[in-house]
Amino acid sequence: MAFDELGALQRMRQLKQQQASNGKKISLERKMDKLDALIIISMFVLIVPTWGIATFFLICFFLWRYQFSKKVYVADIATGEKFYVTRMDWKKYKKDKQKAKKQVRSIH
Repeated sequence: MAFDELGALQRMRQLKQQQASNGKKISLERKMDKLDALIIISMFVLIVPTWGIATFFLICFFLWRYQFSKKVYVADIATGEKFYVTRMDWKKYKKDKQKAKKQVRSIH
């Protein structure tokens, strides 16, 4: 019997969406925007003739994008809406989510 990986991933995605919509809390996940995808594709096109240059530009781009940019592209899991948030808001959201995960919950 074969394991259906795609079906399992779809069920996990649906479960996340249901939990986010039932909890009435915003649930975000980070996404790649179109510029990121364009840079990665162009790097793979340039990698054959110019390995060093393509790698250098890719490293510079990702350092700038993920370390120095002021906004983060995110998607709301419940609604599928995509938007930008500030980096400080994103860090605060991740920290609060980690705190909630680590809380000890008692079952009565």
